[in-house]
Amino acid sequence: MTRRTSPFARFWKRHFILSRLISFLLVLLGVSFLTFVVSSLAPSDGAEMYYLSRGITPSPQLLEETREQMGLNQPLLVQYLHWLQNLLRGDLGESYNFGESVLRQLTRKLPNTLALAGAAFLLTALLSLPLGALAAVRRGKVSDLLIRAISFVGVSVPNFWLALLLLYFLAVQLGLFPVIGTGVLKSMALPVLTLALPLSCSYVRQIRTAFLEEMGKDYYIGLKARGIPGWRIFFSHLLSGALSPIVTLAGMSVGSLLGGAAIVETIFGWPGLGSMVVDAIRVRDYPVIQGYVLWMAVIYLLAGLVTDLVCCLLDPRQRQKGFWRRNVRKEGAK
Repeated sequence: MTRRTSPFARFWKRHFILSRLISFLLVLLGVSFLTFVVSSLAPSDGAEMYYLSRGITPSPQLLEETREQMGLNQPLLVQYLHWLQNLLRGDLGESYNFGESVLRQLTRKLPNTLALAGAAFLLTALLSLPLGALAAVRRGKVSDLLIRAISFVGVSVPNFWLALLLLYFLAVQLGLFPVIGTGVLKSMALPVLTLALPLSCSYVRQIRTAFLEEMGKDYYIGLKARGIPGWRIFFSHLLSGALSPIVTLAGMSVGSLLGGAAIVETIFGWPGLGSMVVDAIRVRDYPVIQGYVLWMAVIYLLAGLVTDLVCCLLDPRQRQKGFWRRNVRKEGAK
């Protein structure tokens, strides 16, 4: 006896992209509201920070007038709806500290963060994919044990501590790289290494697990029994079979790279979104903080959506579900 699903559930499964877009908007709405509420709970409001960031000590009367102009004396829900209305017009507010549009700040800093995260992701892929595959193929051998031990140590090292070690030994002691700076490849080397090395160690373990799972399946055992060369099995079958979890892992790392870049950018003086939001938190620049959180939520959700679509394209089993399924009635078939 088959269990019948509701029309809503069938619609949600069939219209994959539409359902994800609805979830996308709902999550963004929830993130924006929570960020707005948390910012409103801070001990100092926007009017006070507006003057303090400019070195002005406002009088109580001036604060009340400024709060009225900014709409801060209205109920919280009304303030949020007003902020949401401005957001729909592309207005994220004005920074208290920098005195310019938050959107302009984000668009100016974003290329630096994307360059750093992109270089770190490329280095991560170049390191982790061959090492993870080698550890799986050489399972139980010395090379496998050595790779697993190094990856275990690398995962355990915090980013900030690794950044300080690289900064001390490679920049201060050996003088191979500048301590701070932008615009040249040498300046990117240390922050890219700081982001890529721990992530590569985590990737190696996941990639090894994905390859071992594929190597335990019947098709791999059958191909080995037929005497097909190992390199041909690897490139023709193992790599494509393990590609779906690797793509999922890559999509998940986008958020960790962009989010983890904040402390790294601050240590190395890299002018990206991370260092910008750290400065904003220090001076309680709430519009910048709200814009940054919303921006990061958009990037996280877009990365997840693109990852799901790519996995559906790569894995034939996923194409039988959701948006990719086509219900064809077989009339008269028994």
